[in-house]
Amino acid sequence: MSTRLLPDWLDGWMEYTSNSEPPDSFRLWTGISTLAAAMQRKCFTQFGTLVFHCNFYVVLVGPAATRKGTAMHFAEDMLRELGIRLAADATTRQALIRRFKEATNTHIDPETNTPTFHSSTTIISKEFTVFLGYHDMDLIANLCAWFDCDNRWTYDTKNQGTDEIMGMWVNILGGTTPDLLKKSLPSEVIGSGLTSRIIFVYENKKGKSVALPFLSVEQERIKEKLQSDLEKISMLSGKFKFTEKFIEQYVEWYNKLDTESPAISDPRFEHYLGRRPRHLMALCMTLCVSRTDTMIISEQDMNKALSILESTEARMPEVFSGVGESPMASIVARIVKYLKMKQEVLYDELLSFFYQDIDDFNMRKILQTLEKMRWIRVTIRGENPDKILFIGNPKDGESND
Repeated sequence: MSTRLLPDWLDGWMEYTSNSEPPDSFRLWTGISTLAAAMQRKCFTQFGTLVFHCNFYVVLVGPAATRKGTAMHFAEDMLRELGIRLAADATTRQALIRRFKEATNTHIDPETNTPTFHSSTTIISKEFTVFLGYHDMDLIANLCAWFDCDNRWTYDTKNQGTDEIMGMWVNILGGTTPDLLKKSLPSEVIGSGLTSRIIFVYENKKGKSVALPFLSVEQERIKEKLQSDLEKISMLSGKFKFTEKFIEQYVEWYNKLDTESPAISDPRFEHYLGRRPRHLMALCMTLCVSRTDTMIISEQDMNKALSILESTEARMPEVFSGVGESPMASIVARIVKYLKMKQEVLYDELLSFFYQDIDDFNMRKILQTLEKMRWIRVTIRGENPDKILFIGNPKDGESND
């Protein structure tokens, strides 16, 4: 008989954080990351010869004031109260490795009844690009290696030769803006390496305005239940199992990956798509412990995980708008964003808005390209050719006037 106080932890989390301004997706993925942080490396699943651990690299991405930090604050408070090992927001690579070493702990494997080492650490970084540094390829390479949760991770120390960390496990919850992300990541790693391991959660505005973000009496009660249930979740350990229907559904979904249209058509997410099954499996584990202690993953978890993942993936390409080889990539992204916001704008107004960034010749070339791509529609009004109306996002099949 379950001793949980809430029927579903994530549902309770969304209710607890509802009187705040972060978008729903920011609050949801913060809750998912919180559950993963509580489970640490003690919970895993094995599918054939593959072992999946429940850690995520989640990065909330949006312009300033989209309340990324607010969403993360809820998670940080709850995890600190639970005593989960957290790494500093801004630190050096060497200090971070020392932190992992200090985090080494043991738990009893319920199947073998033997102690198992793990170095489980969650990084919460409200300024993820500060954490990454500027083109820090050593840290980027390490983050790629840590994601896979190797049983042993070996590294060279300055004065003491080679050392190793047992049971590596890193969970990341970060926040940044598209502009800062572009500056901190070398263009050659966009789409592969680290970015293929990250679930980018993109929003372009805050969820709602809340002048008085106080918790109601009921939300205070929910918070206490969340803390109690999260402590019970943190005590779980061992291997997840599956229902037969889950296995059937997962195999059917997996076999279609190479034949159906990709979930994200942007080529920069090609390597992310290769890791999609791993992301899905980790999400299924998280959703399972959100509702039960049985550690048996069902088709219910699969369906919900796919829904969350597909909804998040729909906006992932917007994270890298303005990131590309062309020197005009950034300004093109800003022009497209402006047109989407305005819907209708005269050419002279558009040029006046961006006069510090682009001249008349290049503006016309950009707009010609966007028109050929059917991203905008052009209408000439009156006899003056400079009086041109640009309308963002024409419907399919609609021709230029």
